[in-house]
Amino acid sequence: MNWNRNRKTLAVAVVFLAVLVCGVVQAQSTSDEGEFAVPDSWIQGAKKEGKVVFYGSDRPLEIREVIRAFNRRYPFVRVEYMEASTEVRREKVLLTAKRGEAITDTIYNLGNLQDYIKAGVLMDLRDLPMWKRYPADLKQENFIGFHIKYWSLAHSRELVAERDLPKTWEDLLDPRWKGAIGVTRTANAVIFPQLWTTWGAEKTTAYMKKLFSANAQFRSEGTNAVLKLTAAGEFKFAVPGQDYECFKAEQQGVPVSWVALDPLPAAAGDIVILRSTPRPYATKLFLNWLLTKEGQRSYSKTTSIGPAHPELRGEIIAYPEKIREKIKGGKIIVRTSEMVEKLLSRDSPLAKVWNEVTLKGL
Repeated sequence: MNWNRNRKTLAVAVVFLAVLVCGVVQAQSTSDEGEFAVPDSWIQGAKKEGKVVFYGSDRPLEIREVIRAFNRRYPFVRVEYMEASTEVRREKVLLTAKRGEAITDTIYNLGNLQDYIKAGVLMDLRDLPMWKRYPADLKQENFIGFHIKYWSLAHSRELVAERDLPKTWEDLLDPRWKGAIGVTRTANAVIFPQLWTTWGAEKTTAYMKKLFSANAQFRSEGTNAVLKLTAAGEFKFAVPGQDYECFKAEQQGVPVSWVALDPLPAAAGDIVILRSTPRPYATKLFLNWLLTKEGQRSYSKTTSIGPAHPELRGEIIAYPEKIREKIKGGKIIVRTSEMVEKLLSRDSPLAKVWNEVTLKGL
């Protein structure tokens, strides 16, 4: 009798849990579908316009997969993607936009976003349905971060045992790492503005002076070149190490890996729409989709770059679990446009400290 009663109780519990799980999944699905709720006028306008011109810095092969995912939902918009050089993204697009023309409708990884903003050539993005779902540290009225790159420490797996890896930035001051750290100029753009904002001017200044006088040497090579030097054994560590670049190298058998130091600096890849675009509806439809979970997962899966969607932050689609946990486990500081404007100008206090420790010596 008791056994029958217990069995019935267990059956009821299983049914209850099944219903609960189904409800959660359905709620999540409904929430995800809600991200595609754009005004009907956008759909009709996009059908008339028929295409979007999209400039960026990723390889066409990668973006082709993103476009396929977009077209499964919106088959009536043709996306023409161009892998644009730095010169095109920084200068040519801006120059034509100032003349009221648009050689592209939307573009990301500008490199000189503030110049575009000051020129007044960008569209207000606040009417995007996805706008409200993104946090303030990723957006202003005419740009929004659609992916996140994490910048930290790359290391040689052959020269540094996993048990000895630093956990914080202060750990790099350990005397055992004397002369073992290569630092590129990129660090001044993607590492120290976040530390300066978090630690304050006094602590960051003291840290930079100690780091370069004791254990680190400034390198004029690019970040990828110093990563190769680290793999070759010239350094034990490279600063900064970019998460997905290290991951790709590791996948290819290069003896390097990546460590998420605490706090973990990050930088968003900003995307904009030109105000002079002749295809506003199709372009906004595409950008709004790119900001949804579906668009974010598609982009992250093909590029290995982290999604910026607030519910996916830290979810690196193509990464092994250990790297996801490294990112999820630490304090993340995203570089904002305010940091860029305040700390990356030539006469900023950070620039003065950087020049002192890297160019003039101590």
